[in-house]
Amino acid sequence: MRPIERLPPSLSWLPSLVPVLLLAGLGLYVNWGHLRRLSPVLLFGIAYTAVHMVLVGTIRYRLPLEPFLIILAGAGASYLVRYFALGSRKCG
Repeated sequence: MRPIERLPPSLSWLPSLVPVLLLAGLGLYVNWGHLRRLSPVLLFGIAYTAVHMVLVGTIRYRLPLEPFLIILAGAGASYLVRYFALGSRKCG
């Protein structure tokens, strides 16, 4: 049995969401200087999440935010690739 199959069904989303959230957080941190340009996307995500925190939250309510998370995760992954490929001195 694979490790992912040992998870209870209520936690089956965990292996797919955690790496995306971690990379998206890194992407947001790296692009913090561009916060003004990112603010419409961030405000949409915050408002959308706030509404569904009050109501019933399931994976289907997260799906409209997934493209934005993946874009930020791509920025985080790009930073990590540059960091490890070029070294910490040249990455910024």
